[in-house]
Amino acid sequence: MATYIIAIMLEDFECISTTVPNNITSNHALAVAKKSLAFYIELFQCPYALPKLHLVAIPDFDYSAMEIWGLVTFRETALLIDPENASLLSRQNVVLTVAHEVSHMWFGNLVTMSWWTDLWLKEGLTLDDLPLILLSDGMKAYFGKFKYSNATTEDLCTVLQATSGCGVTEFMPLWTKQTGYPVLSVRLIRAPDGKCSVGLKQQRFLAGGSSTNGKRLFLGICFRTCTITKSDVAMVEPHVLALRWTTKYGSVKLDNVHVKVNASHFAFNVHRRTATTLVHPNYRRAVEDYERLLLHKVVDIPSSASNPREPNAVGFYRVLYKPVIMNTIIEAISSGTVSERDRITLLDDQFAVARAGFLRLDEVLQFCRAFVKETRHRVWLVLSDRLAQVRTLLGEATYPVGDKVVFLEASKEICGLNKLCNELALPVYEKIGFEPTSTDSNNDRLLRPIIISTLGRIGHADVICRAQTAFRRHYAAVISAPGDDDAANQSERISPDLRAAIYSICMRNGGVEVFGKLLEVCHHISGFIMQVSCGRVLAIAFTERMLAELTSCVVWLEEWGLEEVRRNQERIVGRNEQGQRLPLLLYQLLTQSIMNDERVRILSSLGATTNADIIGRIFDFTFTECVRKQDRFHLLLGVTESPGGRRALWKLVRDRFSTLSEDLSTSHLLARVLKGSAAAFASEERCSKTFFEEHDVPCPRVIQQTLESVKINAEQWKRDIEVQEPFGKGAYRGVTMGHNGGSNLSQQYAANPVAEIGDFSASMSVSSKV
Repeated sequence: MATYIIAIMLEDFECISTTVPNNITSNHALAVAKKSLAFYIELFQCPYALPKLHLVAIPDFDYSAMEIWGLVTFRETALLIDPENASLLSRQNVVLTVAHEVSHMWFGNLVTMSWWTDLWLKEGLTLDDLPLILLSDGMKAYFGKFKYSNATTEDLCTVLQATSGCGVTEFMPLWTKQTGYPVLSVRLIRAPDGKCSVGLKQQRFLAGGSSTNGKRLFLGICFRTCTITKSDVAMVEPHVLALRWTTKYGSVKLDNVHVKVNASHFAFNVHRRTATTLVHPNYRRAVEDYERLLLHKVVDIPSSASNPREPNAVGFYRVLYKPVIMNTIIEAISSGTVSERDRITLLDDQFAVARAGFLRLDEVLQFCRAFVKETRHRVWLVLSDRLAQVRTLLGEATYPVGDKVVFLEASKEICGLNKLCNELALPVYEKIGFEPTSTDSNNDRLLRPIIISTLGRIGHADVICRAQTAFRRHYAAVISAPGDDDAANQSERISPDLRAAIYSICMRNGGVEVFGKLLEVCHHISGFIMQVSCGRVLAIAFTERMLAELTSCVVWLEEWGLEEVRRNQERIVGRNEQGQRLPLLLYQLLTQSIMNDERVRILSSLGATTNADIIGRIFDFTFTECVRKQDRFHLLLGVTESPGGRRALWKLVRDRFSTLSEDLSTSHLLARVLKGSAAAFASEERCSKTFFEEHDVPCPRVIQQTLESVKINAEQWKRDIEVQEPFGKGAYRGVTMGHNGGSNLSQQYAANPVAEIGDFSASMSVSSKV
């Protein structure tokens, strides 16, 4: 039973109550808490142990949530949403957070790990997805045996083995106590008689490359062969192969499909099962028993069209496909015969193995062209994220121009990547449009901001123009009538689903004016006090001293009403820390809207600028009382999208390091900022171990991860970008890698000057439009 977390709340809370079966009360909770409790009670066949469950939103809270038994505490953004102004993504995040924390009432609270070495028993089991047969039977036995007590990993494995009949105690340590997981190399072997074999080779996969060190692993593999027609995906009874890592090799022939084991890693024993339970695809887990090879054979497959691949992403491993197989996979993706979860897996694997050095980066970017018709937002989440990582890597390029060293967004490499992004995103944009419609599906609502962000990032003229127009209307509507529910006013505001994307586009393509307007909008929905004048933002906040001075102002506001406030705002004054008198905008005191998710959206978007002066102002603004300590990391990490922003943040981290942990409230937020400031560098000289060795850093593992990331980036840069080879010949349409092609850099620099890199100073990149 958990004895390490406790909370006592003293406050006059507003409560919302609901009930679940058996008269269990859930006060101050959302409907998702009720559904989650009922779901877990039924799934685990184990009742909720307490007579009540409170969900409490705390204004100043460092963590997203904390699973105190019976009294779960949350950040406001993780629990509270404005029904009229919350994006679909914000709603989903609330559901995920609440469901996750409610699951802790069993994992971690009812049964607690014996010591921190088994922390994953609390956190891992609330994130992972296992076959329902394991959860429903295994967890029922687990909670029944260890409730109100402590358990170890070995205890859980013993229970799961007893209920499932699988050798859990034997193979679990191989996954939980060894670094890395397998990468499989897959190649198609064609015999003279037309029959095909699939060659498999296993290595241990690490982010920076492979390793043959380590003990044996049990590996579950799922793949099938198919043609490019949907009629060929009908499955016959699966054949299940037992798999163990040995020093032997062998092969199995199943009708027209011949599976050959390459090298000296596997041995097979064949037997059959009538059914096989696959794990939830999003988490890439192995098959039900974790130590068998599941092979699906498609009926009547012409050997000339064989296309082995993973069905529905059900293996905890990476796959490296050889060119012959990859070409047929590209054809299948282009024709629409590959499932959504398979497309996600293929994308994720290809970029991962390229980063580890198994593939050239240009080969992966060429592979991306198969997704030119992609319209599923989950696939686009992966695709846009991986392309953004490539942009970050390319952004680390530096060029000598005269006696200066600069980096350019107008480089040939970046322009080539922009062309690829345009090729992929423009067809989707033309299909779903810029403006939301009443007929939008959830997929459309989640996809549109990704596409708009992608095109906005590459300088698409129509997207930028529409975004700036929408922002001007939105700003006017918010400033003219904050909190107004008038339908006409609401129609002028940006859809909550698009605000983050549009704010970022306007910041990147605007200047001080947009920065000031966003802060004004932020004030109107969050209670900041500020005045924008002469292009400068002077900000003050509700301190104890000011509250005393403003008591009469609040009374005026309540008596006058909004229109009177507008006419008399010059009479409402306060003083900043320097004693300067400033006009105050206090409209927010007249409204009841919390709008915390909107405040975070704005804070995160401010850093999209590439303007060095604005980045400096962002840093100044971050460490004022206008921004809660718990939210400061949003502003700081926001600037890391640009090369200059990353260098500016790294300089700030070093300059303020002695107070940064206190400035950010906790060490875990400091860890996020440390990693965000340096992990994208592609030169080990820029992120020297010396700095971390000379300072007492409270997060050593994060430092190790950061230094490892820099090393991997540097290796990939040297391997994939510094070499003089075509970079994405097809996708980039002739754009070449390497610095020798940059004969016009001096002219680019003259037209678009950027600051020197110098000592990690805030050197800015140059915006370019395609």
